[in-house]
Amino acid sequence: MELWHLYVKLEHPLHKTHIRGEKLKDGEYHLVIHIWTFSKGKLLITKRHPSKPYGNLWEVTGGSVIANETAVEGAKRELKEETGIDCEEDELFLCTTKIEGHCIFKSFIHEKNIRIEDVICQENETIDARLVSYEEWLKMLEKGLVASPIQKHYQKYKNQLNQYFRKEQP
Repeated sequence: MELWHLYVKLEHPLHKTHIRGEKLKDGEYHLVIHIWTFSKGKLLITKRHPSKPYGNLWEVTGGSVIANETAVEGAKRELKEETGIDCEEDELFLCTTKIEGHCIFKSFIHEKNIRIEDVICQENETIDARLVSYEEWLKMLEKGLVASPIQKHYQKYKNQLNQYFRKEQP
């Protein structure tokens, strides 16, 4: 059973927990994070397990922050669980915060030189991983190969995110 801490809109804690899957009341929010990992100007994406919502579509790493975690701690945990990549807190940079529905979404930028061979897909969560260029990413979006929540977040924050694609590659 996964527990979440609840917050009001301004991220002030309500000092109560919530069981994942139960309905949230009006004015209650939980933290959800996305980690946009870039390696040498390419974006790390993973393919969702077919049994999950948006199955067989590509996404960036993300998930819900669980009880007793900060957003950064949740980001570190999700990155490790879904890709096998370790990172330090100071390697994650907050890009955006957005409220949607009962979620407070925090998107982090993570830059690290990684080899795709070293990415470990999480059983029953992810089935593949790729590093994609800006051009490849745009083609995937155009073809509908990216999970719609990630597409939507990208469209809102593409100006902030695109600068990481454009870094020169050695």
